Amino acid sequence: MLIKQITVDSSICCGCRACEMTCSFAHFEVFSTEWARIRIAKDELRGLDVPMVCQQCAHPACQRACPENAIIRNPQTGHLDVDSDLCIGCKRCGVRCPHLAITYVPDSGHPLICNLCHGAPECVLRCPTGAIRYESINQFLARLRFLGLDPTPSGTTPSRTQPEGADT
Repeated sequence: MLIKQITVDSSICCGCRACEMTCSFAHFEVFSTEWARIRIAKDELRGLDVPMVCQQCAHPACQRACPENAIIRNPQTGHLDVDSDLCIGCKRCGVRCPHLAITYVPDSGHPLICNLCHGAPECVLRCPTGAIRYESINQFLARLRFLGLDPTPSGTTPSRTQPEGADT
């Protein structure tokens, strides 16, 4: 199985919010930061813009927190999905997410969890600086090592499986 995820380099994010607009339009045909599954967190003190997105954890805390088992792993793509018929909008998933990556649909309260656009994340295609990438875990770890960074701080490196034959 190949493993791919969205990775972020906040040092080159310009805070333009193109990822948010693209995401909301791709999923809901509206340009709105409130409807995006990716968010830009602004750290004014350090002058950073940090894209926040679901890390597709191997053992998702959000999934375990759901009392209705509405967060499922798609068997074909391996990404997390929300079954809106089962979701009761309790927001326990967002409270448990260690990456602060879950927001909610404004009118229903259902969680907005990145589904990686079923293998072709639109936010990655539209990021003008390349701060958002869709890459294999091996590519990500190699880039971190090249930059002299510890690739596994506190053992929280997220992972996601992808079906056989998927692109790397």
